[in-house]
Amino acid sequence: METSTFTFGGNIWLFLFFSLILIGITLIAYRRTVPPISFRKKAILITLRSLGLLILLFILFEPSFLRSSAKIMSPKIAILLDDSYSMSLTDASVNRKEAYNKVISDLNLEKIKDEADFYAFSNKTKKFSKFSFDSLKLNGQLTDLSQSFSYISTHSKDINYQAFVIITDGEVNSGDNPVYTSDILSKPIFTIGIGDTIAPKDIAMKQLITNEVVFIDNPVEINYSFTANGYNNQNVNLQLLENDQVIDNNVILLNNDQKIYNSAFKYTPKKEGIQKITVRAIPLDNEYTTQNNSSSNFIRVIKNKRAISIFSSSPQPDVSFINQYISQDKEIDVNLFIQKFQNEFYENPTPRQISETQLFIFVDFPNKYTPDNVLTLIAQELAKGKPSLFILGKDLDLQKFKKIQEYLPFEIVSSSPREFLSFLDVQNNFADDPILKIGPNVQNIERWNSLPPIFKTETFVNPKLNSKVLALSKIENVRFNEPMIITREMQGSRSVAVLGYGLYRWKLMGYAREIAKGNTDAIDLYSQFISNVIRWLSISDIEKQVSIKTNKKFYSGAEEINFIGQIYDNSLNPIDNAQVYVHIRGGQASKDITLSNKGNGVYSYTIPPLPAGDYRFTADAYLNKNLLGKDENRFTIEATNFELYDLQMNKNLLVKLSEQSGGKFYLANNTKNLFNDIYKLQNYKPQTKVFRAEYTLWDKVWLLIPALLLFSVEWFIRKRSSML
Repeated sequence: METSTFTFGGNIWLFLFFSLILIGITLIAYRRTVPPISFRKKAILITLRSLGLLILLFILFEPSFLRSSAKIMSPKIAILLDDSYSMSLTDASVNRKEAYNKVISDLNLEKIKDEADFYAFSNKTKKFSKFSFDSLKLNGQLTDLSQSFSYISTHSKDINYQAFVIITDGEVNSGDNPVYTSDILSKPIFTIGIGDTIAPKDIAMKQLITNEVVFIDNPVEINYSFTANGYNNQNVNLQLLENDQVIDNNVILLNNDQKIYNSAFKYTPKKEGIQKITVRAIPLDNEYTTQNNSSSNFIRVIKNKRAISIFSSSPQPDVSFINQYISQDKEIDVNLFIQKFQNEFYENPTPRQISETQLFIFVDFPNKYTPDNVLTLIAQELAKGKPSLFILGKDLDLQKFKKIQEYLPFEIVSSSPREFLSFLDVQNNFADDPILKIGPNVQNIERWNSLPPIFKTETFVNPKLNSKVLALSKIENVRFNEPMIITREMQGSRSVAVLGYGLYRWKLMGYAREIAKGNTDAIDLYSQFISNVIRWLSISDIEKQVSIKTNKKFYSGAEEINFIGQIYDNSLNPIDNAQVYVHIRGGQASKDITLSNKGNGVYSYTIPPLPAGDYRFTADAYLNKNLLGKDENRFTIEATNFELYDLQMNKNLLVKLSEQSGGKFYLANNTKNLFNDIYKLQNYKPQTKVFRAEYTLWDKVWLLIPALLLFSVEWFIRKRSSML
């Protein structure tokens, strides 16, 4: 069934009203003419002008045609088939390829081919025009279910999918967690698990956590975790490698009662640049595979001396505690600029000291006596993108604060000196943010939210664009939608704000109290917070006009490599007409590319997969043949297939995926009721879908042509008649 409707953007009665007015004005205009003309000619002129005006009025009322059609769509099933390498393995007790083939055979998919669509997925998704088990290659080196959900959602808007069937081992190693992205399908998901839930005899490195940036001769921890199955009362030797050279060893005793092991190496970098750090487990006897025994990361090692300036409106505990902590680092030069009386400082800041500052810390600063010339110098440095930590206090002067407000992650709406105690209320989605990260397998949120309260004034703020509110304010167990910790990263410049003061209470009333009770496992969250903030702010690329990175540090042999660049001028304004050249060297290949301009200072280019190996690249950016800047970085194409890092069926994920969507989970040997369960779904029935198409008339140039012709003919007749 199809219908067409003519519509106006305005009221039809209003159109008729104005039409009568225009016709009336035209009649009045031609009531008396100079010279007088015949009634016939007058009628022609009135008609020409009236029609021309009515056409213009018609266009102003935005006319359009709306065509609607209805189509009855039969229900369909989308069947997603895992085409990754792990589906061809033999795990602890199951030959997955044989089990996979048997499931497809048992389901007799041929009989439902008219009511089902078939998709293969690994790191990409494709739709089969005709499916058989031989259509699957089982060679994908990544499994990304989320991109499959997105692909199907985008390409199935005119298909009445009422159920989704996923046949997989459930081991997702790329993309977002499918449990959180499956809502995009909005229909029940039925999962069939292939593989054994018991892992084979194997050691697999799972995670390597360390700092993104470290300093020469400054020791840092390289935290790592691995799983071990099938080994009891046996030692495994772990090695720490820097650029593939062994620099340390560690021995851990394995036992049957423990599956996950966590430990750390101490690493002291000795040379500047980007270093590849690897933790590797020496293979044991009868391992299922040794290709998953190592994990790597890249660390940027920079020069060690940093200049940090602390500005405060008065001597106070927060200044003392921050200074005491960061002064322990011999690689940091700390400048203390504290006001003692009105506009006087205990030590007056010089322009050179301010210009050489790499990181600013403001504690209850500025107040109403802070000299304007000092604020001007600070603002000039912040305008260059230098990072800052701001701690709100009760003596802050709003007028003076406006000089530096644009460089901080918030704007003050109103403020009152009224003071109260407030707890942190850390947001769930920021539990693993670098500012709040405590360590592996530590429940971050509970620890931060249990800290003693700090002081807060009745100050209301608005977070700026691109800022993240990591924690809200909580007073007497009542959550307020007022930020307590805000971070912002904009064009490479970073800032952190704590909208409360008395952070020393976290140390004295939290950590110190636990130690006094004999709790030797207590974590010094105050020191952890200051350390995280200083580290996060210190790794900003603010002084770099040219920043070129790859979208990942580690790729499988089947992945494309995406280069992303950001180019700015000296004032951090984006440059859109630069020439950006990247030179890639390493592994078994070398390549030179030119990044394409995407607008707003962003440049990108994607290259096909490269052979396995470590690669370095340098980048040069030019503007009108003048060098803007350089950058360098590294990435690795793994020889190891990522599909070998998890060697058992992830039943928990598949069960959760099905249950939360209203579907059901099946083991590979028990799928006979699958389609009956789908047919019983309440919504598994035909649906009528209405398709609408709107054709606008008011924006068509050809509609003006009749009006112009009418006015032209009118003008021609008037001229021939010598009319005024």
